[in-house]
Amino acid sequence: MKHASSYQQTSGKGSSALWEKPAMISTLRVMQGVLALFFLYGGLLKLVPPDSLPGAALLAWLLAPLPKPLVSFTGITEMLGGLGLILPMSLRILPILTPLAAIGLLIEMIGAMIFIPFFYGFAPTAIPVVTGLLLAFVGYGCWVRLLTDSSDGRRNFRDGSLR
Repeated sequence: MKHASSYQQTSGKGSSALWEKPAMISTLRVMQGVLALFFLYGGLLKLVPPDSLPGAALLAWLLAPLPKPLVSFTGITEMLGGLGLILPMSLRILPILTPLAAIGLLIEMIGAMIFIPFFYGFAPTAIPVVTGLLLAFVGYGCWVRLLTDSSDGRRNFRDGSLR
C-alpha cells in the first residue's frame, strides 16, 4: 500500500510541474481568452437578428435546419461558457467553474461534431474537433492547477489543507 501511495504522489508532482512553468501558464491564459472571445461572439451571433452583425446572416442560414429554441439555447450556453472560461479564475470566485465551463463547451462541440456531418459533410467537422481539443487542453490545465496549487495560495485541493 505504501508503494502505491508514493507512486501517486510522485506522478502527481511530475504532471503538475509542467503546468507551473510560466510559458505553460501564459499559453493556458491566452487559450482561455481566445476561446472565450470565440464562444462569446458565436453565442451572440446566434441570438441577434441575421442582419445586425457580420457573419450572423451566414450562421442563420447554416443553422436553419435546427429549431429556433435550440439555436437560442446554444447561443446562451456558449455565451455563459465563454464567460465561465475567464471570469471565475480571473476574479478568484469559485475557480472550479472554469474547468467545468470548458467541459460543458466540450460537450457542446461533441454535439456539433455529430450534427455537422448530417447536413454539411465531414470536412467542416474539423472546426469543432480542433475547438474541442483546445477546450480539453484548457479544462485539463485549469483542473491540474486547481488541484496542485491554487492561485490565491489559500487552499490546496490535493491534501485539503489551508496555507
